[in-house]
Amino acid sequence: MVGLTEGLRDLFTEQGAAIPAVHLSVGFPSKGATAMRKRRIGECWGPANSADGRPHIFVSPLIDDGVKAGGVLVHELVHASVGVQHGHRAPFARLARAVGLIGKMTATEESDALKTRLNEIIAAIGPYPHAALTFTGNEKKQSTRLIKIYCDVDDYVLRGSRKTIAMGVPDCPCCGAALRVAGADDEETGE
Repeated sequence: MVGLTEGLRDLFTEQGAAIPAVHLSVGFPSKGATAMRKRRIGECWGPANSADGRPHIFVSPLIDDGVKAGGVLVHELVHASVGVQHGHRAPFARLARAVGLIGKMTATEESDALKTRLNEIIAAIGPYPHAALTFTGNEKKQSTRLIKIYCDVDDYVLRGSRKTIAMGVPDCPCCGAALRVAGADDEETGE
């Protein structure tokens, strides 16, 4: 990561920006690191959060592709350069686009020109030395499954946990008939 950062200094200088001294880590962002949606793959902590006054940058260990990791690094270096207090607003967006980041500023991608530049740097310094971590088998399993409870008379449907059903199944609030619990003999329709 240090070699990649050094290789990117000229790119920032060409745009009139400087990369400050930063701490670089392959590590999980503070939140959303393993989320299925809106997963964070990088994070920059500003100098105010650091005892030595240097920004800290984290690139997710879920990434093993050098160009993708480089794109995340560029995004976070833009934050470090303009200041994290700007978020993804104008100062960030201007520099991000100038150095080759495209797309929505909260989830940037590398332009073809930036990919080419990253590939050149990687060719000079060597491949990204990180094997991706996976969460296969470590995901939290669903602990309950709601079971269909229904009325044959008026198609009223609700779902309940096994514990709730064990306490007793209510009568249909629409017609007063006894509700049935979907079981092995019943075909679930997915309603």
